[in-house]
Amino acid sequence: MKKLLVFFLFINSLFAYENDDAHKYGIVYYVTKDYEKSKLAFEQSISNCPKCNTDSYFYLALHYTYNRGTEKNLQKAFELYLKGSELGSAAAQYGLAEQYRWGTGTAQDTQKAVYWFKKAIEQKTDDASVESMLNLGVVYYNGEGNVAVDKKLAYKYLIKCVDSDLSVPGAQETCQKNLDIICNESPWACK
Repeated sequence: MKKLLVFFLFINSLFAYENDDAHKYGIVYYVTKDYEKSKLAFEQSISNCPKCNTDSYFYLALHYTYNRGTEKNLQKAFELYLKGSELGSAAAQYGLAEQYRWGTGTAQDTQKAVYWFKKAIEQKTDDASVESMLNLGVVYYNGEGNVAVDKKLAYKYLIKCVDSDLSVPGAQETCQKNLDIICNESPWACK
């Protein structure tokens, strides 16, 4: 089966990518850890149609963030997350929020991180929404950067995460653990 998949990928890589195909191939190559081909496919997807497949910006940013198929370049990753975010990719919005939260590839600005986490949550589309709920709950619980501690907002986002219809392995359990901490220390919570 693996040989068949490799053969299929090889044959398809001989042909020029079309936009949708480039994004799909990028994901296949990324999952199979062929990062150089994956990077090229996502670049092709963006080149073919910059406003289509906006998640291509997110995946290409991952290459630059984690040194996959290219040299690590956090500024370039930030620019790609920003472009994808502006075009509406929830995954890119989550990635951009993390960049702002930790000051990776840009100046740390937790207020901007909060903004982009909320944008990803609003979409209710994928695991980026659930991960954003979790991270936003933690930001408010800890009072990170230029965001004040707000246990009620932390509770709000963690309970949204736990109750979410979107299933993300491990995320809801982590949200529940953080929610349990709030419930144990705050008499108003979890009555």
